[in-house]
Amino acid sequence: MNCSSRPASSPSLPTDRSSAEGLDSLPKRSTTSFERTNVTRPKADQRFYSGRNPICDAKYAPPLEIPRTAPDAYPPTLWSQFMEEFRSFTVKYMAFIASTFVLLNGVLRLSYSISIFIAIGSAVSWWRRVEGLWADVVFYEQSDRGNQRMNTSGPEGNESVEWLNGTISKLWPQINADLFSTLVDLIEDVMQASLPPVVNQVKIASVGQGATPIRILSMRWLNEGGGGGANERLNEQEEVGEWVSLEVAFAYRASPSSSDAASKAKNASLLIHLTLGVKGVLGTPIPVWVELRGCTGTCRLKLQTIPDPPFIKLATFTLLGMPKIEIAAVPLNQRFLNVMNLPLISDFMNSAIRAAAKSYVAPSNYTFDVSKILTGDDIKKDTNAIGVLIVHIHSAEAVKAADLNGKSDCYVTLSYSKFAKPLWSTRIIFGDLSPVWDETAVLLVNVDEVKASETLSVELWDSDRFTADDMVGRTDVDVTDLVRNRGKVYKRRDSLRGYERGQTVPGHLNWSVVFHGKAELSRNTGTDGADERLAEDMKGHPDLEPPPDSKPMTRGCRVTHVPPAPFLPSGILSVQIHNIVALENHTVSGTKSRSNPHLRKEQTQAVEVEESSNLPSAYCSIILDYQKIYKTRVKPMTSKPFFNAGTERFVRDYRESTVLVVVEDSRNRESDPILGAVELKLDKVFQNSSVISRYYPIQGGVGYGKIRISLLFRSIDTSLPKQMLGAEIGSVEVVSRFISAQDITDGQVAGAGYLAFRTPLDKRDAHQAAAASATPGWSLENKRFRLSVRHRYAVPCILYFIRDSVVRRDKCLAVAMLWLKDIPDDEETTVRLGVYQPEDIDHFVQNCGNALGAGRCVGSVVLTVRFRRGLTPTHRKLDGMDDICRAVKCVDHHHLHDDVSSASGGSSGNSSGEDTDGGEEAGGGRSPIEGIRRRLSRRKESIGELHRRERGAMQWKGARTLAWVGRGVVGKGRDLKGKFAMEPRRPGVETEVP
Repeated sequence: MNCSSRPASSPSLPTDRSSAEGLDSLPKRSTTSFERTNVTRPKADQRFYSGRNPICDAKYAPPLEIPRTAPDAYPPTLWSQFMEEFRSFTVKYMAFIASTFVLLNGVLRLSYSISIFIAIGSAVSWWRRVEGLWADVVFYEQSDRGNQRMNTSGPEGNESVEWLNGTISKLWPQINADLFSTLVDLIEDVMQASLPPVVNQVKIASVGQGATPIRILSMRWLNEGGGGGANERLNEQEEVGEWVSLEVAFAYRASPSSSDAASKAKNASLLIHLTLGVKGVLGTPIPVWVELRGCTGTCRLKLQTIPDPPFIKLATFTLLGMPKIEIAAVPLNQRFLNVMNLPLISDFMNSAIRAAAKSYVAPSNYTFDVSKILTGDDIKKDTNAIGVLIVHIHSAEAVKAADLNGKSDCYVTLSYSKFAKPLWSTRIIFGDLSPVWDETAVLLVNVDEVKASETLSVELWDSDRFTADDMVGRTDVDVTDLVRNRGKVYKRRDSLRGYERGQTVPGHLNWSVVFHGKAELSRNTGTDGADERLAEDMKGHPDLEPPPDSKPMTRGCRVTHVPPAPFLPSGILSVQIHNIVALENHTVSGTKSRSNPHLRKEQTQAVEVEESSNLPSAYCSIILDYQKIYKTRVKPMTSKPFFNAGTERFVRDYRESTVLVVVEDSRNRESDPILGAVELKLDKVFQNSSVISRYYPIQGGVGYGKIRISLLFRSIDTSLPKQMLGAEIGSVEVVSRFISAQDITDGQVAGAGYLAFRTPLDKRDAHQAAAASATPGWSLENKRFRLSVRHRYAVPCILYFIRDSVVRRDKCLAVAMLWLKDIPDDEETTVRLGVYQPEDIDHFVQNCGNALGAGRCVGSVVLTVRFRRGLTPTHRKLDGMDDICRAVKCVDHHHLHDDVSSASGGSSGNSSGEDTDGGEEAGGGRSPIEGIRRRLSRRKESIGELHRRERGAMQWKGARTLAWVGRGVVGKGRDLKGKFAMEPRRPGVETEVP
């Protein structure tokens, strides 16, 4: 605006000495019927004049005074209204007590103790109503006084916060209720964790903040700029920008409401579904209307200011003491009585609300990113982990004998000392005081471990079958020192100690540890961040993808345009499940109907509903490389479940890894069916960026829906050896069709009847070659075979040279071992294995590279092997693997079927060595019995697929219940068997709610 010049079309201001007369001489507007006639013209503002000459056009002159609109008044403080309500419910209580005495004592002639007990309960309820009514009077009186002060002009109203209350009153009804989803999830989780015995499930169906706003009673600024303690100085690097600290006193009081739902909707409320019954057997949902009647408390708020919009980054708040909360609960419908006076429901509701509020009471606090809320960005741009610890457990020496036989069954666990939860474990080596493991573990390091001054605890345990395991010794190292010396390998030989720091125990532990941080994203490999699922000619389409951002790329935004470096395939993967939309079950009933021929059309045009008793109660599981790593909580009976949960894991090679997100339906008296699954191959997902957040349709199950998933990958600054980039679950395939015995010097070993290939899960046999063969050895009969493995980096494939005898018992003549950690994935590798005759075979096959117990070497054998990642039918029989096999079938039906065909019927005890691949290569050598068995196997697989999709016999509830009972019996037997097995303390599946 150029105030020194004026346009020709603008009327000029007069140059009189009297500025008021000049304003009066302006062209006047035509008077309409609705204009006010008693408005006094204001005097001219001297800021627009320099002497007698105007310096601004008339259109920039101050507007006429507009009468101030009266603000919305809070509920009036009318004593007559409150006294009328007081008299009303007092008369009702008195009438209720009188009728109780008349009915129970006058008509039924019951004992007076029952009437007195009811009268006392009614009196307590009446007194609580009086307290609530008095709190309403006080609250509205303060509101009225604050409202009057807000309308007061001058210095008396300058320090009031009523201007803020007036703003909140306008903004409060317009706030999206989804912003309270985090608090609602917390309350629901607390309720789920503290359910009474008669309640087996709880669900918050809806939340509404109502039209009655929260009030700010006082607000004061806290000066934290002085001095500063040691903790503040340690966090200086984290606190980027300035921080504003405030102390806020708040209050909430519900408006008076009648029995109808419209009046109750003005107040903050929750609709809770309590399912009464026995968990997993019977459940009856009962809706309960919970209304927030009042809340008073004080909190401290800390805001981080930044120079870029929206100018606020983080916000941290904490409650100063437990706030005073008053709620009302009405079951069934809004016209029923308030049952908060009943012991069961009142204790349950109040304890849940108090527990949820306690999680925010000082010293606890809650920090959230305000900028993401204001900008609508809830995608993680960086992992919580700052790096990884690579720990190699080599061996132990001369440990303490913990068993009566003078030996120990040793294994090692890794954990953070303060957290104390085992994060990793080695295999158990039985009956040895100097075990050799030679295993490697990778642990994530979060910033919390560094701030808490955690130590990495390495504990040596003795496994017992019937009693608790005994700790043989332990050692530790400071995590902060490892992070400080990034990339430095510490090779250690520590003396073991007991629980107390000064207590020493026999033995030493040989191990090494190194910390590697996250690698920086390359600035030269940026892409346009396009969706890799789109075809090349569709990329950049304005309707399919948003236009690229022209802002300079910051470090946080770089992950959206820079893919991971292929030469650094190992790193940290973050998986986050946000929500599911349009979730529902398939229709399993028939569509043919004479009475209603248009039923199919009605089913395809069904109306989507958000809440219904027929909707699935969904929960999600995350499977990484065929291992279940995470499970969310159950969201009962909703078509739009909101989770916002996830986890982080170390990935050896993102180029070969796969993530499965499985959505299941929690049901009573039947196994949880799979609603659908999503398969994410990381090499394709991270083709154009290091982070994605998209909706994916679920497939292969009994339901429909789209799930929103976010994935983030950050490489670590080191490249692992090729042999360490493989998968834990898979199978080792023997490619060689003939194993020669030419390099074996012992005649008995060279003439062994058969070779027995053994892994902890599988076994196969290779028999002696025919006498007509020119070269002695063992033949696989032109057929390859595989042996299933679950913990590939901790187990070997053992070759036993067995003397086959009809009269005498088979005897093991020699042993050769192939450690699967030494071969890469999906590559044919030729290995030469030494053949040994150890004195103690069990001791030799348990210890890796232990030359002391190897005994005499009698030669070597050469064979070609290949390790294949994936599942086999043997894995399905393992505990916890059946769900993973069913999930794999959802996304790739032929994946497991191929393995079924190649496993000779799928028996872990099959020693025939037959394989479909070899049979097809031989061509035409299939016997009729084998063909019949193969057809039966395929028919069984087809029926199983129908049952998995709830077709065939499983479309009826009764059949599914019987199958559930059968699986339960099998599961109990498996659990009973597992109680007598000796297993190391490996971590279980991480869950959202413990």
